[in-house]
Amino acid sequence: MKNNIIVYFTLLLSLIILDGIWLGLVAKDSYQQAMGHIIREQVIIWPWIVFYLFYPLAILILVINVQLANQSAYFFLWRGFVLGAAAYGTYNLTNYALVVDWPFFITIKDWLWGAILTSSCSWIGGIVWLKISIFRNPK
Repeated sequence: MKNNIIVYFTLLLSLIILDGIWLGLVAKDSYQQAMGHIIREQVIIWPWIVFYLFYPLAILILVINVQLANQSAYFFLWRGFVLGAAAYGTYNLTNYALVVDWPFFITIKDWLWGAILTSSCSWIGGIVWLKISIFRNPK
């Protein structure tokens, strides 16, 4: 249980840092340019809180805790990429299908970012998981 808590907070922190860099620095202008006309003036914060608390748990359960004994850290990369592609693809493709003026370029860009973000966080969390496991169960 303690391993899960440590890895959960590692995932949460890496998700917030990496996504913060992406949304706050790297892609901020392109998102604003493409979607400024449909972005709320007053942002609703609670959906972000729910997402950032839930998504690391999903990574922990669906990517890291299914890790088999002798897997390398790269196992987490591809499983995280698949989870991210599914999650962000669901969001972006649904928005593109339903929201008037939802930009196609943002759909593709954000979908790919979500897969890379999830893959990166999964890899970081996976390495922590492996290190903790080795530390707690030395051979």
